[in-house]
Amino acid sequence: MLPLHTTSPVGAPASAPDPRVRLLLLSAAGLGIAAAVLGDAPGVLAFVLAVGALGAASALGLRDRWAALQPDRAGQDSGSAPEFPAWSPAESDSPYDTALTADLRQLYADHVEQLNLALAEGREDLARELSDAYPDRALALLTGAGLPPARSALHTR
Repeated sequence: MLPLHTTSPVGAPASAPDPRVRLLLLSAAGLGIAAAVLGDAPGVLAFVLAVGALGAASALGLRDRWAALQPDRAGQDSGSAPEFPAWSPAESDSPYDTALTADLRQLYADHVEQLNLALAEGREDLARELSDAYPDRALALLTGAGLPPARSALHTR
């Protein structure tokens, strides 16, 4: 089931990067230079190895970032879902809390409830339809609010 309110961290907590990532990046750089210098088959092989090293470095980096963003699971069953804090209007100090924000939050809460009900009934087709329709409903709320169009950076003069 989807939580009603999720936290959205801006970045992972600062931690020392995996030394294997640095080694893979340096290897990829060296292999890229070798691919440029070498010709034909050895150059292609060096290029393929460089791409593989970049892919491995990316996978390690993403794995570390994902692990840093996960809540501490000590004391939780492996089958239990993580608990998310409930949002309360009294906790919000945002200057952007308006009727539109409340409408968008209500749309999200209704969407999650309908989605959870559909999934509980085994109606994956309905859940897919609801998920496909959600962005359109949110966009309709946003465009119906009469917000002024964003100024383009090209037309700031």
